[in-house]
Amino acid sequence: MKVERTQSYPISARALVDILTDKEFFLARFKMSNIENCHFEAFEKQGNDLVIRMLREVSLRPGNVPTFARKFIGSSYTMVQEFIWTETEKMPFHARYRFSVGNAPVEVNGSIEVTEVDGKAQQAIRVNISSTVPLVGKKIAALVAEKVESGLDSDYRGTLRYIESQAGA
Repeated sequence: MKVERTQSYPISARALVDILTDKEFFLARFKMSNIENCHFEAFEKQGNDLVIRMLREVSLRPGNVPTFARKFIGSSYTMVQEFIWTETEKMPFHARYRFSVGNAPVEVNGSIEVTEVDGKAQQAIRVNISSTVPLVGKKIAALVAEKVESGLDSDYRGTLRYIESQAGA
């Protein structure tokens, strides 16, 4: 299953990448979203790459996960989100993306490319979602795809709010 989208921002590509690779941006976004149980496992250069890896402990409320998926996810899990920026010096800027939900048998990975059109950053996001579970694997991947879509929507709105807040600072 694939999720693809291109998002436009009212700043240059260079300015967007500077934001997306700044620890203060993530801390501000956590605060905006009332996320307190998140920490960085990595935020460092590793060779030529910038690795950003965040861990978040999540407890599920009953009813938030369909019955068929509960046995794979459980009542709580550690969510891992990782960005590996492979090009931050010149356009097009590139990152690989990986996301995992505890021990759920789902792989979520993809890429981010940041370019610029008429002085405005364009962020192309491509996400691949797969599951190896027989019979219900496609249902699990579809459920995760819905969460990825809503997460991307939320991240986009939050990033725009952050950009606006920095313009007024």
